[in-house]
Amino acid sequence: MLVNRRCLSTEQQDVTITLTPSAQKRLIEDLLASRTPWDDNPQRVAYRLLDPGENSFVVELKPGEGRLFRVTNGLQGTIPGNRFWSGEVLVNGNLTLGSADTLRIHRGCKIYFENNTGLFVQGRLQATGDAGHYITFTSPSGDYNPGSWNYVRIYSTSRASTLTRCNIYSASTGLVLENVTGPVSVDNCRIKYNTIGVLAQNSSGSISIQNSQIQNNQTGVWLNNTKPSIKYGYITANSQKGVYLYNQANASFGYENIYGNGEGAYCQFNTSPNLYGSAGYNWIYNNGVDGVSGRDNSYPKLGYDIQSKYGRNHIYANTGYEVANRNSGTTYIKAERNYWSASETNPVPPDDIYGRVDWDPVLPPGPPLLADNWTNEALILEVNEEYQKAAEAYAEAIAKEPNAENTSFAVSGLVRCYEAMGKGLAIVGLLDDLIAKYPKTATEISAKELSLPFLLASGSWDKGLDRAKELLDLNQNTGREAIFLFEMASFYLAKSSGKPGTDYDEATHIYQTLAERFPTTDLALWASIWLKTESNPLLGKRSAKTAAAEAFDQFSLSTNYPNPFNPETEISYAMAKDGYVRIDVYNVLGQKVATVVDDQMPAGYHLARWNGRNTLGEKVGAGIYLCRMQAGEFVKTQKMTLLP
Repeated sequence: MLVNRRCLSTEQQDVTITLTPSAQKRLIEDLLASRTPWDDNPQRVAYRLLDPGENSFVVELKPGEGRLFRVTNGLQGTIPGNRFWSGEVLVNGNLTLGSADTLRIHRGCKIYFENNTGLFVQGRLQATGDAGHYITFTSPSGDYNPGSWNYVRIYSTSRASTLTRCNIYSASTGLVLENVTGPVSVDNCRIKYNTIGVLAQNSSGSISIQNSQIQNNQTGVWLNNTKPSIKYGYITANSQKGVYLYNQANASFGYENIYGNGEGAYCQFNTSPNLYGSAGYNWIYNNGVDGVSGRDNSYPKLGYDIQSKYGRNHIYANTGYEVANRNSGTTYIKAERNYWSASETNPVPPDDIYGRVDWDPVLPPGPPLLADNWTNEALILEVNEEYQKAAEAYAEAIAKEPNAENTSFAVSGLVRCYEAMGKGLAIVGLLDDLIAKYPKTATEISAKELSLPFLLASGSWDKGLDRAKELLDLNQNTGREAIFLFEMASFYLAKSSGKPGTDYDEATHIYQTLAERFPTTDLALWASIWLKTESNPLLGKRSAKTAAAEAFDQFSLSTNYPNPFNPETEISYAMAKDGYVRIDVYNVLGQKVATVVDDQMPAGYHLARWNGRNTLGEKVGAGIYLCRMQAGEFVKTQKMTLLP
């Protein structure tokens, strides 16, 4: 403790703290900083990071002032109430901010996260730096290695959060926004060297990302069922994708620079982002594959031949296609009134287009086309914001041809119109009516697929899970299995509320399956990160029943999938270290039926398959079987049910 015994003058005192050279970094906390009147903030806590060896600093004490310091290993667990951080903070375990609390972070503060730790925000985060004093979230080493720590995760909160002039470096996922219903503003931030820069999913709150640099990540922005506004920034030099948009991720872009990425804007599964009108003026160029692409009923809106709806995007010099329509069906991606070069004075056509893309006329502008030249009455009504008439036109088109090749576009349009009219709560009923009215048609399938995010948001998790399972069965061997596995995991996680148990374990197993069977997909990327980073922050430690979370430090055997099954099932297991493992299948009499694994295996996750046959290759009868894993002293048995 330091004390200034002078009554009238300020005093400076030197402080030296020495750690052994082999020691880890430590955190020193100024316990009395909040009691001093230096900024009239009673919630302030001042921290300083201590390195191995000698640490010297100067403390200025006002007349009669005292300071008490405490040295700890770092922060973890639950933040005790409202806090205002300043200085240098060390986080050495998962750290949670409660729903009623606010964490303010002072300009210039540096927050260092040790391996496999993160900040979990259920309350309000206000991290406000300035031009000369950015707030930095990173690893203690300062190395630019993706995955050095977990994330800053804002989760299930209706409270407003702000990140202004912040650096987020070297995490598995720099910033996660999940199930957020309140506003979030990300302004003038630099989000770099992470596996995923920004991940936002299942969030209905107003999310604004502007004036920010999202670069040198594996994927820059990863969106699922979330509609943020992304403007005036740079998404560049991300090795895999600049922006990945999935499942109603109808984001709005404007004046954004998306260039030099492995791929530009990649849209998948019922996603139609806005890049026209006030959401236009984007520069999308020099990306390694496509500039903009859509698949699985995804039609990015790149511009219309109506002056207020022009695209005004510069899309050029992308290695693959400038715009690629990889959807089945006859619907076009609208990409009218754009610049297909860096010039705004020389009208040129795009260099390379894939599929049905309506790019003509280009900019600079000529006379606009008349509305009656359009072949899609419903679409022109929607673009002109006559949503009620557009909804009626889409419904009429569905009624005329419920099994048409491009029916999914009409069903999507109907949903977009209901959202635009503020009828979001009626969408599940609307889609259920289409399912009942048009059985065994393309309309039924499209309505079931489009219903998934709305069932998740409305809490109809069992219904959504059954529907996702049905769609998975319909899409076996189509290349779309990963989509519906991912959707199933989302429903299981929602049912579990993030707590250990059967639903949580099912989600874990599905993520393991995604990572193993579909390793090159963007959904597998998120599954792999979840498996690496996910723990139960509410408990402040790894979930005791989460096989995925445990797999990095111990052996595990997960429930087989599917279960019950016919004719084959997958068995997921984890090795804590390299070694010999044996997995056998027994009948209920204790007789060995088959050997699934009998080998030396490296540490990590593994999948094995049993095809329902015995060691002679003969099909076995339906019934209950036991799967037994042994690896060293680890032994575990799981029940499996083979259907007739």
